[in-house]
Amino acid sequence: MGAPQVSLLLRSPRLWWAYLALISNAPLMESLRCYDQVVCFDHPHQLSAEQLATTQRTKFLLIFWDGISDDQQLAEFTGSFPRTLDVDCVLVGDNGATSPHRFATHNLYAEGTFSFCPKSLRLDAPTRKQLRQTHMKSWLVPVKNVLKRSGSLSEALSLLFGARRVVFCGGYGLDKGVLGMFADRYRSKTSVLMTRCWSTGIQHESREAYVAHYGDDLLALQQAYASGEITAPCLAACVRLLDREYCIRHLQHTKVPFFVNQFGQKYIDVYTTPFYKQHIFLDFGSTVGNGNYPRRADLSYYGKTMIEVPLMDSAEAISQSIVDGSHTSRLHELWAPLLQHTALIFGAGPEAP
Repeated sequence: MGAPQVSLLLRSPRLWWAYLALISNAPLMESLRCYDQVVCFDHPHQLSAEQLATTQRTKFLLIFWDGISDDQQLAEFTGSFPRTLDVDCVLVGDNGATSPHRFATHNLYAEGTFSFCPKSLRLDAPTRKQLRQTHMKSWLVPVKNVLKRSGSLSEALSLLFGARRVVFCGGYGLDKGVLGMFADRYRSKTSVLMTRCWSTGIQHESREAYVAHYGDDLLALQQAYASGEITAPCLAACVRLLDREYCIRHLQHTKVPFFVNQFGQKYIDVYTTPFYKQHIFLDFGSTVGNGNYPRRADLSYYGKTMIEVPLMDSAEAISQSIVDGSHTSRLHELWAPLLQHTALIFGAGPEAP
């Protein structure tokens, strides 16, 4: 039987990320060969009444871009589906649903190294049109970056055409906005944490002062977790963002040429475009769990050099490491060799942590 026709009922950039997932996830696509059509969506309202009532050989893939936090979230997204609708859940990140349910679950992205095979996918006409538009826009990303630059024009052009640097553009650290988002996503109570002065964004008198503040932040999160104010996924996500900042600040104390752009500022997109290939990109993984995810797919598709910086992922392991005071030393055990390799590439020795 031939490949099914695929419809992506998604908007850019999620449409692009879903496309990259499907053309690189051979096991998932092989499991769908018995269907005539596959429909990918990420919210129930994207399905028409006709699609909800379909009796044809159609498989619907409901994408959870931030994982499934718990049984309640899964029920909220799937409760309106008729029993006859053939739906599987595909995830980026962790699956926190523990109660029995009728939906098969898969990882959206295959494990391991990416191998893209665009010819394996048979897309419907609307999806092909959207992908062509998205591909054309990818060549214009550097122009948009220059126009919305947060620094000088020379800095923006240097990033585009200049010498190799270590680059990270994305989220790190904690603030009220992030805590509010995590409170909704992970059904946690962050009101007490909202009043805290976090180490993120503060100019400390010394690196030692920052490290002490960072350690206090970890303790505050662990105490909120131990008291039941925040859930395990919330603890893990918050600590991952603090650990990203810890690593970034460490790199900034070295002679390695480094460009960082925090999400929420005038964000510079260096991922969804063929440009900026001369740089080395830090990859901390996803805040929502292990495995491949959209940013890593972008970097792999465009052939960009990555250095994957592993962070602790288990909430239980994170909590225990904070309690026994081993968190930072375990972090350095995880990523120090990779950072030393980065320093060697540039002929710059990092300072001791």
